[in-house]
Amino acid sequence: MYDAIVVGKGPAGLQAAIYIARAGLSVIVIGENDSALLKAIHVDNYFGFEDTISGRELLEQGERQAKRFGAKILTAHVLNISYADNGFDVKTNVDTYNAKTILIATGKPLPPAIIPGIKKFEGKGVSYCTTCDGFFFRGKAVGILGNKDYAISEAEEMEKFTPNITIYTNGRELEVEKSKYRVITKKIKALQGENVLEKVVFEDDTEEDLQGLFIALDRPAGAEFARKLGIEIENDRIKTDEDFQTNIPGIFAAGDCVSDFKQISVAVGQATLAARGMIKYAKNA
Repeated sequence: MYDAIVVGKGPAGLQAAIYIARAGLSVIVIGENDSALLKAIHVDNYFGFEDTISGRELLEQGERQAKRFGAKILTAHVLNISYADNGFDVKTNVDTYNAKTILIATGKPLPPAIIPGIKKFEGKGVSYCTTCDGFFFRGKAVGILGNKDYAISEAEEMEKFTPNITIYTNGRELEVEKSKYRVITKKIKALQGENVLEKVVFEDDTEEDLQGLFIALDRPAGAEFARKLGIEIENDRIKTDEDFQTNIPGIFAAGDCVSDFKQISVAVGQATLAARGMIKYAKNA
């Protein structure tokens, strides 16, 4: 069991890990190499660098610094965060890890799925959370939109509610070794229905009945984790107090999943305050 798990390998996650590790607590940072900062060719507005530095170089230096203080760094897909008897469990495609406290630092929300009709049916058949809404689709025909481990994880969650589950990859190849679920790789042309979702139409003009479609593209963003845990969100951003703790004791959030102002300095400042709260929480847990 770790004292803390940080979900997200961007500047907020690494900054928090540095503070937590320096306090003598055990911490692991879990995430993918997909930080928006990796796309920054020149970073000129961050304190301490006389010459410009790339986002990739800055992240690599941050990882080395965190490791120097004893933090562990794991590159993996985080599939789910859940409650455990002694804290929280973080399920990945590698293993499940347990900690007393969690920081969600997953960065900005993923772009929405571009499918005609998807907005019309949000809350009327289209959902972003199997844990939240799966109960309402008991025994119904349900689809999971995605092509990676996250889609399979959401399908597994739906099994408790219905056996009628299909993975829709929307033109992408399924990027998992195998799937026990029915898989359709055709591109989706539209979603249709009168007042609620009733069918999915493909580009070849074939169609099939569908009562529920759960969006599970790529990896879950901070808002998806929050919804499943009962964390308050507003405009797809996680709500926190002044210490960057959510309404769930022991779960903190920082960075672009919290703030509109997407700057490195903002993210690391928030992470510093969150780390202070996590250290205090873990020591008293």
